[in-house]
Amino acid sequence: MAIKHFILSGIGYAPVSFFITDGLGTYSSGPIVTNIGIIFTHDDYTFQIQQAVTPYKTTIALPIDWQKSSNNLYYGFDHGSGYDVRFCDCKFIMTAAQGSDFVDFFSDNKKGRGKKITMTLVNESGFFPFGPDKGDKGIFTVYLEIQNHKIIHDVYLYYEVNCRIHNCGSYPVYTMPDQVDDSNNLFQIGPVSKLRFPPELFEPDTEYNQFAQIMEGGDAQIIDRQYGDQFESTLMLHCNESKAAALIYYLTTSARANQFSIISDSNFYIFGMDKGSSGTYNVKMINDKIEITHVNYNYFTFGLRLQNVG
Repeated sequence: MAIKHFILSGIGYAPVSFFITDGLGTYSSGPIVTNIGIIFTHDDYTFQIQQAVTPYKTTIALPIDWQKSSNNLYYGFDHGSGYDVRFCDCKFIMTAAQGSDFVDFFSDNKKGRGKKITMTLVNESGFFPFGPDKGDKGIFTVYLEIQNHKIIHDVYLYYEVNCRIHNCGSYPVYTMPDQVDDSNNLFQIGPVSKLRFPPELFEPDTEYNQFAQIMEGGDAQIIDRQYGDQFESTLMLHCNESKAAALIYYLTTSARANQFSIISDSNFYIFGMDKGSSGTYNVKMINDKIEITHVNYNYFTFGLRLQNVG
C-alpha cells in the first residue's frame, strides 16, 4: 500500500519535498526531515510542516455552570475536566505551492477532510497547541478546520493559512518543566509563586448590595441589604513557559469551581481600596474559558476574572 509523504517548510527552511513508499522501495524528491515540525497523518497519507507562526491562541472552554446568588457570590456546577474543550487558532506561512498542497490535504476526503487525524509534534517542537500544560511533543488526535487562506504582501509570494485545531482525544504524557521564577514579587496564585506583577495592573469591579429608586422631585427610595457586596477583579498574567504550565495545570485541575488563595505584595489593591493593598485572599475563578496567547518562544499571556469570597 502506497504511503505519500509531503514535507512543507516555512520561511528560511528547505523547499517542499515528498516521498512515495510502496513494495518496491522509497523514492524521494528531497531531504526527509524526521526530527522537526508538525506531522499530520490519516491512513496512508502523511503531511509534515514547520512551526506555526506566533502569536497563536489556545482556548480552554470549561464546562462549569455558574449561578449568582442573592449575596452576589457565584456557585458553580462543574461537569468535570473530562468535558473540557481545547482548541488552537493558529497560522502557517508557506509558499503558494506549499499552501496549495496543504489545502489539498485538508480538502480531500480521502486524506484529512472531515476526519479526525493524528498530529505528531516532533522533538519538543515549541508548538503548544492545547496549552503549555499539555506540552509540545507527542501524538494527539485532532480535527483541523481551515478557516481561510490567502496570499500575503508583507512576505512576498508567500501564502497564509489560518486554522483551528481541535483536540479530540487523550493527551500524551508530558512532564512539565521545573518552575523558573518570573520575579521576586510576593505574588502567588494557589501553589504557584513568584509570578510576574501584571503590567496592566488590576481592574477591580466593586458593587455594593444596595438599590435606589429616584422619585419625581429627586427623592431616593433606598434598600440596603447590608451584606453581599461584590468584589471582583480582572487581570492579565504574563508568564514564562514553566509558570504558565504550572498555573494553567492548577487552574484546570484543583481550582476550577473551587475556592483557592491569592497572596499579594503591598500596593497591589487587587480588589480595590475596600480590601486593602495586600494580603491573602480567598477567591474563585469565574471564567467560563481561559484564552492563552503564546506570544513568542518563552512568553505566554492569559486573563483571569476572580471573585473575592471572603
